[in-house]
Amino acid sequence: MEEIRTSLVAFAVAVSLASLYLSRRLWLQSNRPIVTAAIVDYASGNMGAVFNLVVSNTGNRPATNVRLNAKSEDIDKLMVASVEEGKRQSIHNCFNDEAMISLLKNGEELTTSFGSISHPGSKD
Repeated sequence: MEEIRTSLVAFAVAVSLASLYLSRRLWLQSNRPIVTAAIVDYASGNMGAVFNLVVSNTGNRPATNVRLNAKSEDIDKLMVASVEEGKRQSIHNCFNDEAMISLLKNGEELTTSFGSISHPGSKD
């Protein structure tokens, strides 16, 4: 009889520890920042469009030390060869290792200019 009681107590302790572990794990997953980045159309017309890069935190905790990563070669593939070096560098700077958002509060969006496209015959 004593062995059954000891076995039940050991089983109850194991279930309690598993429950504690799973509860903490699920709590950490549900209480975390969810950071998204998108390129959105800021203004457009029949000769071109201007874009913004929007980084937002839709989670329920602040996000810290947010960095956007992209390979330099992948960024260059998306740009035409005639892009001015200054504009090219400003886009590359968004994905630079030193470019970091130190704090992005929950529900907050950060917007920055992210380039433009234009008709080949236009000035810009």
